[in-house]
Amino acid sequence: MIDSICNNLRAVTDYFDLDDKKRADAFYEPVDVNLLAYHYTTPEAFLKIVENGKLWFTRSDCLNDFSEGQYILTVFKDVLEKMHQERQDEDFEVFYKNANYELGRGAFHSSEGLLPKTETHHILTSYDSYVCCLSTEEDSLQMWNYYMKANAYEGYNIGFRIPSMFTGGGFRVVKVLYSYEEQCQLMQTMIEEVLRIYGKNCCMAIHSFLSDWRLMFKHEAFRHEQEVRVLLRVPHDKSFLSQHEIKFRSQHGFVAPYIEVEFNKESIFRVTIGPVADSKFAAQTCLQFLAAEGFSVDRMNSPVEVWVSDIPVRF
Repeated sequence: MIDSICNNLRAVTDYFDLDDKKRADAFYEPVDVNLLAYHYTTPEAFLKIVENGKLWFTRSDCLNDFSEGQYILTVFKDVLEKMHQERQDEDFEVFYKNANYELGRGAFHSSEGLLPKTETHHILTSYDSYVCCLSTEEDSLQMWNYYMKANAYEGYNIGFRIPSMFTGGGFRVVKVLYSYEEQCQLMQTMIEEVLRIYGKNCCMAIHSFLSDWRLMFKHEAFRHEQEVRVLLRVPHDKSFLSQHEIKFRSQHGFVAPYIEVEFNKESIFRVTIGPVADSKFAAQTCLQFLAAEGFSVDRMNSPVEVWVSDIPVRF
């Protein structure tokens, strides 16, 4: 997964080239034009998503993993210490001291990046990331387990063609990286190449990469999710361009900010119902609902398919 990113990093010639490549998303895994992913959700949310044609993007620090967005700093620290043991050059020693100072004062804990102040002008500013979570797993018992209620499975997943989900700019699709070994390899390559380009005073450039990759790194314990994320960056400064209204909902006992975003309904190609006792009846009512919402369910006319989980769970 990381080979193309590492190669693009090593190919950077100077900081102008680095900036151009960052704008072109060269430091993410390319998104397959045929990428399919599945949004697991509750029956109530499934109905609202289909009826309203909108998905919720939740602020990243309100997701189920309490280390969300901060885990990358654990990898950064580990790689920094490893490199410190291996390298003796003066530039790295200065960078090492500066990086530890920045870590100590919490500077790397926030996200910063170039965002549009006007239609033609970008400025470095702090921002929050809002996330819509999907999975490449089309029928996963571990994912269905998130949607158990009273010892029964109550979940749906909606299959999307990712490249055609949203119109307009500002969306970034990211495949989550779970392998600690790959995370460390990518982090070390980034540090080495940024040091090569900027020299010892490179902490601002490092911070930019940590911000960009913050939601791409996740602990291996979540590997079963095989997550694909669609991200939106919302600047703290309200004078920046932003077309998204921030709303709030109750979630696990706290108030969670979120954004409603319209999606292209034609990007839906399948609905899968979680393990249920009466699968035939569940599929029939789901087909009726989709037809009532204007979706084609005719097998001969590019239908939205309705599947029921193949997982043999005993109730």
